[in-house]
Amino acid sequence: MEKRELLNLSCLVAGVFIFNMSEFTPTGLMTSICDDLAVSESDIGLIISVYAWLVAILAIPLMTLLKDMEYRRLLLISIFLFAVFHVMTGLSDSYGMLFASRMGVAVSHAIFWSSVVAIAVKVVSDEHRSIAIGSVSVGTAIALIMGVPVGRAIGLAVGWRMTFIVLALLAFLLIVLVLAVFPRVENPGTFTVSRFPEIFANKVLLGVYLLLFVFMMGFYEFYSYLEPFLKQVAGISDGAVSTAMALFGIAGITAGACFARFYDRHRYIYLAVPCILAASSFYLIGNPCGSEPGVFVLSFVIGFCMTSFTSALQSVNIGNAPGDGSTMATAMFSATFNVGIAIGTMIGGFVIDSTGISMIGNAGGSILLLAFILAVLAVVPAALKREKNPAP
Repeated sequence: MEKRELLNLSCLVAGVFIFNMSEFTPTGLMTSICDDLAVSESDIGLIISVYAWLVAILAIPLMTLLKDMEYRRLLLISIFLFAVFHVMTGLSDSYGMLFASRMGVAVSHAIFWSSVVAIAVKVVSDEHRSIAIGSVSVGTAIALIMGVPVGRAIGLAVGWRMTFIVLALLAFLLIVLVLAVFPRVENPGTFTVSRFPEIFANKVLLGVYLLLFVFMMGFYEFYSYLEPFLKQVAGISDGAVSTAMALFGIAGITAGACFARFYDRHRYIYLAVPCILAASSFYLIGNPCGSEPGVFVLSFVIGFCMTSFTSALQSVNIGNAPGDGSTMATAMFSATFNVGIAIGTMIGGFVIDSTGISMIGNAGGSILLLAFILAVLAVVPAALKREKNPAP
């Protein structure tokens, strides 16, 4: 891969890092935010859920509105909005102000995640597409391994608000970097809402979105409440919680590297095996109470499965989208992703309020088991059939 391609991907990975660090930070600092604002875990879970709903609702309309905008400018707008609303989050002195600022961040998130994968595959050569998609996943993993633990450490040391101020500063620095080195990337702008039936008529894409929805619903039913779960149910210390969250990221980086190397040879294994492994891990993680090594191993497995699975689905999504519809396909992917997060977080809050936080692992594992069945019986066979009988 050429140096210019690496530099372009580095800018995008940096963007993925700060956007994901922001999205995951309320999970890592949930207890601190709850104590400071005198609200419950379910109240912060509501912010996470509504944030995800807003991203889902706005993804396609925003991409339709901005379909003619050159990709570099689109990238800069999303990062600028992100920075401004993080300043507001850092100044929040009430639940209402925190809620409003996070909804502003959701708007920037909808723009960024609806376009970043499409941009990534356009700034590298065709043979490096898997590397580009894997790099986006690595940005997520780095956010987990470095961003969330560091953000949590900052929040515990000097207050949770400062974590969001740091994110705003990082975003402003990234704007300077993009202005300095990132090239103009033309947006075809020819795929309109009237052509959406092309996506919905594609059985592989429909299967991808359904499978993604079920997986994300199960994953975030548990992950949105990870910090209080690990402290209250697994019975591990604050330091061990940070280590477990870092292991999610280490696993993600490992999975990203494996994806770039092995995915092209084992594509459809990636759509089923992560579901069953993650489901099993969710069932198990609450049982080794007080066993930090057991929690660490399961955290690594869960993080590896998450990155592997979503990278594979994103690759199938891009590969089966109309030639000029990659941005709309990724917008649909982002919308589905966040609907899964929103409903999963709502289910997790309901489980906590009705049966207790100890049951969210079992509930999430059951949903992921459904994702495994769906992958094996429907999505993988449809994808294989399309591959053997490509459209003319």
